[in-house]
Order: sequence, then C-alpha cells, then structure tokens
Amino acid sequence: MPVIETDVAGAKAMKEAGLDALYVFFSHPEGFEDARETHVENLKKSGEGLDALDQRLLEASAELDAARSAPNLYDAVLAYETDELKRLARLKERISLKEPQVVPISSVWGFGRPRWDASVREYGYRPTRISVIGPAACGKSTAARALSARYGAPLIYPGALLRAAAYDSPTPLGVEARRYLDSTRVVPDDFMMKLVLERVNREDCKRRGWVLDGFPHNHYQAVSLEQAGIVADKVLVLEMDAASALERTAGRLIDPVTGRTYHEAFPSLMPSEDEPEVTARLVKRHDDEEANVRNRLAKYDFSDLPTRAVFPHVAHRLDANRAPAAVLAEAVAFVELEDALFEKRVITDVAKLPGLEYEIAELGKYRRKSVARLDAPGMVGDTREAPQWVDLLSLAAAAREFQINVAPAHFPHSVSDERLDLAALGPGGKANYLGKMLHVDSPEPVDLQIALTLAPREPERDVKKPRLLALCGDGADALAAALAAAYPDVYAVAEPQELPPPGEDYEDDIEPNEAEPPKEETAKEETEEGEDEDANKKETPDEDPPGFELEAFPGARAAAAIAHDGLCPVVWLDATEAASFRAAAVTAGPLVAEAGDAPAETEEGDDTEKDLAPTNAPVVVCVGLPPPQKTASASRSDGAGDATGAEGEDGDAPPERSEDASGDDAGEVSGSPSGVFDAVIYPPSAPGSARALPATLE
Repeated sequence: MPVIETDVAGAKAMKEAGLDALYVFFSHPEGFEDARETHVENLKKSGEGLDALDQRLLEASAELDAARSAPNLYDAVLAYETDELKRLARLKERISLKEPQVVPISSVWGFGRPRWDASVREYGYRPTRISVIGPAACGKSTAARALSARYGAPLIYPGALLRAAAYDSPTPLGVEARRYLDSTRVVPDDFMMKLVLERVNREDCKRRGWVLDGFPHNHYQAVSLEQAGIVADKVLVLEMDAASALERTAGRLIDPVTGRTYHEAFPSLMPSEDEPEVTARLVKRHDDEEANVRNRLAKYDFSDLPTRAVFPHVAHRLDANRAPAAVLAEAVAFVELEDALFEKRVITDVAKLPGLEYEIAELGKYRRKSVARLDAPGMVGDTREAPQWVDLLSLAAAAREFQINVAPAHFPHSVSDERLDLAALGPGGKANYLGKMLHVDSPEPVDLQIALTLAPREPERDVKKPRLLALCGDGADALAAALAAAYPDVYAVAEPQELPPPGEDYEDDIEPNEAEPPKEETAKEETEEGEDEDANKKETPDEDPPGFELEAFPGARAAAAIAHDGLCPVVWLDATEAASFRAAAVTAGPLVAEAGDAPAETEEGDDTEKDLAPTNAPVVVCVGLPPPQKTASASRSDGAGDATGAEGEDGDAPPERSEDASGDDAGEVSGSPSGVFDAVIYPPSAPGSARALPATLE
C-alpha cells in the first residue's frame, strides 16, 4: 500500500482529481504545556536548526486552520501523541478499518485479550502472552522460539535468566541462587518467581507480550503468576510419552556459547552448512543423561495435572510426537483462534436462550472461557433454530438437568454402560471386575456433575442356564473338540470320569496286622458264595470300589464345572446310548443349582421330569445316520407280561434299560429318531459339517 505525505492543499487537489484513498490528518502538538519542546525535538529529528522553529510553528498553525476549514476533506483526524508507537497504532487501526487484508487488526492489538476486549486496549500495546509447558524433550523450546519470532514477543527462558543473574551479569538475587547451582541443587521456587516477574514487567513485555518457555513448572508457580496479575492468554501443553522423550534426549545437543538446542535426528534443527564453527562446538547437555531425564519425567508427571488445573479455560493439549512444523501449526491456530472467529462466534447469554432443551454438540476454549455449542433437538429434516455458543460455567449454573447420552464406540477408553444393583457394587460384589464405579479418561481437567438415583429393587431376572450338548455317533469326539476350539468362549468339552483300576482300593482296607485266612478255606468260601452270586448276577449290579462314586452320566462332574463358569458343556458318546443318557441327564437336574436348592426326588406318575425337560433337558445331536429304534406298540403286541419271555430259557433276565419314549423292552425296528435326537447332521468328514453344526445349534 503506497503512503503519500502532503499538506492540506495537496490533499484537496488529490481528492478533487478523484484519487480513492484514505485521507488522515495528524494534529499538531497544540495545547500541550511542553508543545514548544516537542517542536524542538521534531526539528532535531528532521535535521533542521532551531532558527527554523518560528517558521515551522507558523506553518503548523496555518495547517490546522486549513484543516478546520475543510471538515469533509479527511476521513480521520488523529489526536497528537507524544509516543510514536501510539501514533503508529492509531494510523494502523484506521487503515485496518478500510483495508483489513492489507493491515490486519491483529497488528494493532495482537492476538491476546486486547484483540477481543476493548476495555483493556491501549494504543501502542499489543501483548500476546503465551506459556509453553510439557515434559522433558517434548519440543517446548523449539515451539517457543517459533512463536516468539512470529508474534514479536520476547522469549523468556527461566534457566537463561538464572544463569545470567548468577554468572553473566551477577545480581544480588543471582549471587544468592549461585550456591544452589554450584552444588547442583534445585533452586527454590521463590527465586525463580522473582526472576520471571521482574522480566515480564519490563516495558517490552508490556507492549508485545511474552512467550514463557517451560514455565510454570508446578502448581505453586502457576498460582503465584496469577496472584501477581500475570495471566497467559494461551497455555500450550505439549504431551509426549516417556519412551519418546528418552529417545529424543539421546540425540540432543547444545551450543555452549548461545545456549541454543539442536538435535541430530532432525536436520532442520541442526546448524546450516554455513555454520561449521557452531557444529564443531556442539556438546551433549549434562541433564540429558538417562537417569536425569527419568527423574525430570517423574517430577513432571507429579505436577502436570495440578498445574494444568490452574488454566482450565486457556489450556490446549498438543501431541508432541509429530514433526515440529505440525505442532507449530496447531499451536498457531489455537493462539489466533479469537482473531479468526472474531465476527463468526458470538457468545450468547444463557438467560436469553429461546429454547428450554438443547444438545451439547461441541466444546472448546474461547476468550478465556470454556464454551459449548448448543443445538436445538429435533428430527432430521425439521426446522431448527441456529446453533448457540454459550459459556459452559453459566450453562452449568442455569441448567436443571444434564443427560449424558453418547456413543461409547466413539471413545476408545470408555466402558460400556452396565445396569447394576446394590449387590453388585463394592468389594466382593458381582461387578467388582469393573474396578471403579465411574471412570473418566480425559486429556484435559474436567469438572463432572453426577446425579445417582436409587431405584426400587427389581425382581430377579430369569437367567437362562447353560444347557448340556451331547454329540452321538462316529466322529463325535473329534467334532466336540473342533467345536470347543472354534468357539472357546461358548463351548468346552466335558471329559468323562476315569474309573479306578480293579482291586486297587480293596488293598487299602486290609489292616496290616490282620492275619490272612488259609487259602483252602478261602477257596471253599469263594465256591459257596459263587453259586449264590451266579444266581443273582444279572439282578444285582456290581458294587463300586470303596470311596468311588459313579457319575450320573459320562462327563457329569466336568459338565457341572463348565456350566458353573458360564460355558456350554459338550459330551460325546455312542449313538446307542443316547436314550439312556437323555433320561439320566434330565433326572440329574440342573447343571448349576441355586444356593439352597436340593435335588428333587421323582416318583412314579410325577410330572417333575416333564417340568424340568424344557429348561434342563440336554440337546442331543446325532452325527451320521441314527441307529434303529424300537417302538412300544410291538412290545405290547408280543405280551409284555409273559414270564417266560421275560426271563428266557436259562432264567437270565436281559439288562434293565432306562425308560424313555423310544427305549422300551422290545418292539419293532423304527428308523425315526423322534424323542431321542434333537437334530441329525453329517459326520465331521462330510463336506459342510463344520458349518452345519453351528447353524443347527442356533
């Protein structure tokens, strides 16, 4: 933009010629007590002698009279300022109002509070106050230097202030702090606070702001700054994991002359080829040893959250595990947020909201406040009122109720909601695996309001117990193992009980001092007893060894343990044993009994078995072609009450069979599996059987 300096007559001529420009008149130092001294200083700056003073005063007076006679000539008349920076600020403001693309308003007021709060503005002062904090080696100094250069704000590094006060230009405070530095002890916070406060109160920091590099370190320093009236416009929190920090410090170097930091892993952070002398004198920082870095990281972790809690409305977290350019771009966007949204984002008074119900659609930081964007609820396609931005604290004070209704899948650290009762809470409760009652994983400090409602006790829910699955036929064992391997969270194979070796338990019952009877008497007694036993061999079952209890069905004990763990037990057996297995399983009752329940005894004609069948009956699946079954009609036609047919020619009765709808004593051969098998599938070797079983079970 060209700038033309002229008098009143020249301005009239240009405007009459049609020159489209901004015409500004600077008033002369008139009416000031020291006006003459001001004119003298101006003559000296222009190189003229004092003999021209009277002539210049006459010309200035004539210019003032000419400007007053043409009130419509100038677009702005600026009052005289003795401070040149203030005069320049006034001029830039006028230009910005006409050509904001050429002279942005931020060049007048900066990017801090004066940019959006007219009550704190003072011409010539455009402070932008930034604090950059984070763990060791996260890139604080790199970001702070870049921000200082961008905004023209003084860079304040407390470590450099301390070294200068203690060694370079000793001060009474620095000399006192030197005894801590010489003994490698931590300098007390009060020393650091005095150094930093003295620096930020200098005139250059008042006019242009400041960028604090790695300060405040802890909660005490943060609170002390605010109590002294030193408030940051933006606090940038760089975050990095410990492993990455250790990796970065391994290649970090420092220039002992300038104190500037470089890094071997980043070519852009190393001296240029034109600075070989700088490269030659680079050394490793003494505090970059691994033990020192770990100690610094531990201290930062201890003070991180309390420090950030002092800046809840101006802090912004940045991921430092990125290239410096990416971190800087995000930092700049946050610092310049108020300037970018100055005319777009308007904060509405909560009391003036037109509606009574809103949805919080977005959260952010704006003008030193935590703000929320409210959307009016409604169906898709409905006409809604425009979104409103409000102060979050004001909203919390005015709102009657907050309902948290979010999609947990959007938050990787969230836990799915669970409906709990009093019995599930606390140590030893059924929900103790959840740990804490409420878990909030947030990168920023949050104030969470919760209302817990104690509801009436609900009736016990009918939880469906795991049912027993039996696979029968050739290859059933392989299919059971394959099913458990494919769905380990659903099925588990129940192995049958192992029988003890014959006679093993009998030897334990013989006393060591008991005399053995003669072999002849023993043989005689065995012969006599054997005749009686042969007569009743088929009628009296073999006794189990002492101390051994036979299972209700093969795998019953293992099935009960599996069901107790919430899985579906799977047993395998021969297809001809399906009927007896089904009857034994139903009679045994539920696999998982409730506390205090006793096994129910069934009597003849009782319907208990029928009642248990729908919930406790096993699912029996035949693998391959079902074996032939006998029907009850043929048994009745042959005369079930005939004694000869029952006992046979030799007087031996056939083994008793468990009563079942398809397991009568005798009858015709029937190919129907009705009443025994719930489903029939192909064996595992047949194509498609792996997919057929899950579909059948569903």
